[in-house]
Amino acid sequence: MSNFLKALVLLVSCGVVPLQAQAAGTGPQLQVSDAALQVFALAESLYPELFARGGEVLTTQGYRYRFYAGTGIYVGLKDEQIYLLGGAFGNAIVNKGSVTEVLTFLQAEQNRRQLNGSGNAASEMAKARARLIALVNNSWNRNGSTTTGTVPLTHFPMNMADVDTIVPLGLLSAGHVTPIDHIYFSPINFNSAPGTYNVYVVADGLLTEISTRQTPKGLEHRVVLQHSGTYYSYYDLIDVLDPAIASQIPAGAIDGGKLFHGPIAVRGGQVLGRIGGKTLDFANVNLQTFLPGFIEHANYEREPWKSFTVDTFAAYAEPLRNQMLAKNQRVAEPRGGKIDYDVAGTLSGNWFRLGTNGYAGVDPENYSSGHLAVVPYVLDPSFWVVSLGEFKGQPTQLGVRGNTPVPTAVTVASGVIKMELVQPPNGPPPLPDNSNTKSFGTVLFQVLPNNLLRMEVFPDVAPASVSGFTSAALIYER
Repeated sequence: MSNFLKALVLLVSCGVVPLQAQAAGTGPQLQVSDAALQVFALAESLYPELFARGGEVLTTQGYRYRFYAGTGIYVGLKDEQIYLLGGAFGNAIVNKGSVTEVLTFLQAEQNRRQLNGSGNAASEMAKARARLIALVNNSWNRNGSTTTGTVPLTHFPMNMADVDTIVPLGLLSAGHVTPIDHIYFSPINFNSAPGTYNVYVVADGLLTEISTRQTPKGLEHRVVLQHSGTYYSYYDLIDVLDPAIASQIPAGAIDGGKLFHGPIAVRGGQVLGRIGGKTLDFANVNLQTFLPGFIEHANYEREPWKSFTVDTFAAYAEPLRNQMLAKNQRVAEPRGGKIDYDVAGTLSGNWFRLGTNGYAGVDPENYSSGHLAVVPYVLDPSFWVVSLGEFKGQPTQLGVRGNTPVPTAVTVASGVIKMELVQPPNGPPPLPDNSNTKSFGTVLFQVLPNNLLRMEVFPDVAPASVSGFTSAALIYER
């Protein structure tokens, strides 16, 4: 046990705080991560009988901790591990796991309590899940498979030698206003001709949905691969299907966006199609899971698989997983990314303009115009992004000056808060400080009770010139 933790044991019994402690943040090595701050905030909110009246986050000997005088409990943090000590936890140090693990538990517990505390909301959640599964099955499981469980992926969607980088779950880009539910394989040469690179079947299964769309760059194919009745892979943006597969699709079956449900049996490693100078979309869906960080799953019926999205990297065993991770520029956990950042009672997560039908929107051609997301940047979650369905006439992603205030700490009690919008974070970590980047305007947020939010954006207006909401303010829900 370190001297610091030994000291804490003694100090708990005495009921005093170390005199040598300093406020956190006095040096870059002592900064408290956003995720750790979320752990403190959620623990205090969910378990006030244990974590009430917490003091300032202090540091000593490389540790960060908060002392709760009312209960004599310390919550400690070092190397992104959470420790509990004192009070109800006794004088033996309890390691509660990584910050990511503890945060995931607390978020799920918060959402569970919200559901259980709102009448029949728990049963409504169960109904929402059942409906989403039915919607997925209606298209992806027309063959009525009753098999369950996952399978290990045995082959990459593309040759790793053909891949420059992989972007994990959670990217925000233009009309993708909320975190994207698939990963991106970026080819070595973005100037390559269509059909340059092979795309492969990742494991044995059945092709149970194939469709196309016409784009300015040509025809693109979307393909769903069923591994069991509950586990799927899907691909998008494929230029051309391999002749061995295309020959099994009846003439006209996928013309004009029509869906062909096969099934067509395929084997892992078989060529599925080819792609050129653009990214390949790829994702895995497991109907036996349910993302804990969406407050209202019924909002996502337009894309019902979204609530069941899982980490593709985790589907590979070693050494394949590490070969993929080597192309992934995200170093923060979870390495596979994340799309569900809703934290009940706070600003963090996805929002939809009130009365616009959730994720589906009111205009199928412009469905994301009513979307709003305040979430961490995909490659470096220490930076926050405000993603707007409409900003000066188009969907836009912007950064937050100084990354403050932290959205997970913005609650109803915070009142109206002001953020300066700046150039969005771009590229892999370490990212430069954004305190001197170009300003694009100001946004006001006010978290309201009952999962509502007031928001107004002021393009090209400095924060000092914004005094409060106007009649143009909008209400969002989730």
